[in-house]
Amino acid sequence: MKKNLSIIIMGWLLANGIFAKESAVKSGGGERPIKIINAQSKSVVGPTETFTGKVKVTTVLNPDDSSSISCASVAFEAGARSAWHSHP
Repeated sequence: MKKNLSIIIMGWLLANGIFAKESAVKSGGGERPIKIINAQSKSVVGPTETFTGKVKVTTVLNPDDSSSISCASVAFEAGARSAWHSHP
């Protein structure tokens, strides 16, 4: 019984992998190149209008030609808080 179940599960996983690949190709999803960036950014002190206490904000990702998304890592010292809920 366990052997049959293993065979059924392996077949199901294989079929799902094949169909998922076909679906991605048909929908134009295809593979996109991965962009690797050097993420060494300087940290700045968190602004007092957005945070209380000592906070360091480090930019992880800036907007560029291909995307308008930005991202930052925020490190809070003990007792520091965010002035809930604000986005720059």
